[in-house]
Amino acid sequence: MSRDLQGFEGTGSLLRLSFRRDRIRIPIWISLLVTIVYVSSRAVADIYPTQASRLAAANAINDSSALLAMFGRIYDPTSIGAIGLVKLIAFGAAGVAVLSGLITIRHSRAEEESGRLDLIGAAVVGRKSALTAALLTSVVTSIALGFMASLALMAADLPVSGSLAFGAAWAGAGIAFAGIAAIAAQISRSSRGATGLLAGSIGVAYLLRALGDSTQRIGWLTWVTPLGWVHHIQPFASEKWWVLALLFGFSVITTGVAFALAARRDLGAGLLADMPGPEEAGTALSTPLALAWRLERTSFIAWTAAFVVLGSVVGGVAGNVGEFLNTETGRQMMEL
Repeated sequence: MSRDLQGFEGTGSLLRLSFRRDRIRIPIWISLLVTIVYVSSRAVADIYPTQASRLAAANAINDSSALLAMFGRIYDPTSIGAIGLVKLIAFGAAGVAVLSGLITIRHSRAEEESGRLDLIGAAVVGRKSALTAALLTSVVTSIALGFMASLALMAADLPVSGSLAFGAAWAGAGIAFAGIAAIAAQISRSSRGATGLLAGSIGVAYLLRALGDSTQRIGWLTWVTPLGWVHHIQPFASEKWWVLALLFGFSVITTGVAFALAARRDLGAGLLADMPGPEEAGTALSTPLALAWRLERTSFIAWTAAFVVLGSVVGGVAGNVGEFLNTETGRQMMEL
């Protein structure tokens, strides 16, 4: 930097630039997710018109370890909102985490990788401004998405308290994983590597939540993952608002760690340094196929291992899914 600015100078300008660059992408994501929320909440009233039908559906899920792993527990079996949105609390929160994390990486590590941040740094911009603007973009997007989701649920005639809790849970998930993405952006020197770390963290968080929900003796696992905290907010049931403090505290800690890591590295570098290679390529890299394997082998091995673990876990708890899907309640649940 030409002006030795170490603070947050220019954050506002970078924040406006971030939203301008994503002025189409972010509204599309928000519109898509909010539409899914509204359609799902409207459909459940027609599929389960009576309390008896809702009880049957809720009990079918709560009694199935496989469905508990996929969707999570229904805390109020008489609530239309709890039944209709059970899938969106689990999958939806993970989707919001992906969106928020990708936004953070796009406006931090990807900017460094492309060289644009180096050019921006020649202006009146503090060293912390780029990461701050990236995080604020994710936070504002997450809050806007949560707010719009709450409005959609209220428009579908669902209770106000449950609607607000659901929106807050989504927003909290997005904010929490924005901090994780910020850490990933400091560790890896490429946006691709940071995205891989983000995906892995979301996968581990979902896996811990699934194991905790489906296996009673290790139910405490749902309390060690942000996606588990989202479920413990219990929208349309008891609405435990204090759980939001866990998500907020987690985001504060991860954000602080990200800024501390950013201060320990040079612009464009990552905490995981590249290993020096030989001066000349060996015979094993003499063909395009061999070169492609050398470049992609780490990602291939990592994703293969992830899918093996996921398949093992799902296979271990999915023994009764087929029987459930053959029932009327199961078919109705899949239609939501």
